Amino acid sequence: MSEYLINENVLHRFIKELFIISGVSKNQAKIITENLILADKRGINSHGTSRILSHYLPMIENKQVSLDSKPSRKRVSPYMSVYNGNNCFGHYSSYKAMKDCIRISKKIGFSLATVFNSTNFGIASYYSLLASENGMIGISLTNGYPAVVPPGGTAPMLGTNALAISFPKKDEYPILFDFSLSSTSLGKLYLASKMNEKVPSIYCASSLLKELGLLNSVQVNPDVIYTNRMISSIGAGNVFSEYKGFLVALIFELLICAIGDGNFSFSQKKGEASHLFIVINPENLNGIDRLKEKLDIFTDYINQYQVSNGEDQLRVPGRRGFIKEQESKTYGIRVEKNILNELITIARKNNLSEVLLNEIEINTGCCIEEH
Repeated sequence: MSEYLINENVLHRFIKELFIISGVSKNQAKIITENLILADKRGINSHGTSRILSHYLPMIENKQVSLDSKPSRKRVSPYMSVYNGNNCFGHYSSYKAMKDCIRISKKIGFSLATVFNSTNFGIASYYSLLASENGMIGISLTNGYPAVVPPGGTAPMLGTNALAISFPKKDEYPILFDFSLSSTSLGKLYLASKMNEKVPSIYCASSLLKELGLLNSVQVNPDVIYTNRMISSIGAGNVFSEYKGFLVALIFELLICAIGDGNFSFSQKKGEASHLFIVINPENLNGIDRLKEKLDIFTDYINQYQVSNGEDQLRVPGRRGFIKEQESKTYGIRVEKNILNELITIARKNNLSEVLLNEIEINTGCCIEEH
């Protein structure tokens, strides 16, 4: 695998300007870029720069997102808001909704916001971490156009619905849970395809494996799953675990759509998504200091927990991403070489500033090879 190490500020300017010359407003381009950069910094490359090629530029070209729209607040109670995303980029409508939740929670301790008529919003942790930066617990949920097949099913029913929950630790990195409610994500499949890598067959719905005569295969071409949008549920590999995983995904699907005004995944068109955000202010409960004490007990227990010989030590959720983020700030952000070269080609065709193009090309002079 060949990657570039790129300075964060250089990559940020490049991505932001790439979106702007593609017709995205400056405000929306800024939020989208921050989300993608955070994904790359934290080692979630499947949802970072690679998504520009696989998802966002095609959305713009196919008019699946409205570049002229802005989100609007449809209804407000003292602690709840409902936003109509008006089909603008989900990153921007979600940012507005989460910032609204943070503002309200500072005053009354709790807030909830839903967003409907939206699009993909990038990594869920971006929004949860906004809350933790303000000393609060942040919860972010999203669904999307179907790509996940129920156990034994023959067609996708749910999106690769994502969940992120962050708990602030005073003067330390937050505890962070961030994962999709499926065996893998479309972004990971796309990235594996770009790097000519195979993926575990367990990621694929059993009905498609059977149809293609691949039931006994250990690994498969990711394009098989990606093109057909036939991803298995979380827990795949055991019929009981897979069914439980699917039920968990159904629970969050209901929370997103029954509380808000969004469409269920199986009723959405390609590119569409709905979101739910919750912010809890610990100062209105037992206080941030007491929360830190409880979280210290939690993290100490995990760090001291003994596992069997040869097994990986348990780690505090969010620690690995935090370490990767610090490394990225020091050494640069890792971006897959072929993907960045394609983006540079697109940028040049769209007359991106030659100064910025020269800067990004000079900055990518260091290429690292990994095998």
